[in-house]
Amino acid sequence: MDYQLIDGDLNGEKLDKMDTLQLVIRLFSSYVKLPTTWALILWTLIIRYFILFLCVMTYLMMLKFQSTRMILISVYIFFGIFWSFFPYAFKCVMIYNLTSISYCVHALWYALIGLIFWLIALAMYNMEQFEEVKTGRVKLNAQ
Repeated sequence: MDYQLIDGDLNGEKLDKMDTLQLVIRLFSSYVKLPTTWALILWTLIIRYFILFLCVMTYLMMLKFQSTRMILISVYIFFGIFWSFFPYAFKCVMIYNLTSISYCVHALWYALIGLIFWLIALAMYNMEQFEEVKTGRVKLNAQ
């Protein structure tokens, strides 16, 4: 499909009116040859989802440092406890308030969500221990 004939010359007003899927298709299509046009489309996506990009970048930065990595592990453990053990009705009300979904998910799904958070926390903690052993920060108990 020739997007050049459909879109014409891309500018900020046209990009603001396009859906996100259309922007992604234009970003990776072959007719965008100028780096400035590609950067304009990418910048439009970043501005549209600024909070999401900021959260992902913060998360990646927190994973780089040992102290903040332990905070993330604690958050995952909290989420695992919450989704596994808190009352079913409370979670249903919270889901309704956050997402406006009026039906409630079955309790087994909540247990599965809690299990997933526990597994993520366990994997992150095991990787932290592996990094400590690999760098020699922890001495192994030799008997």
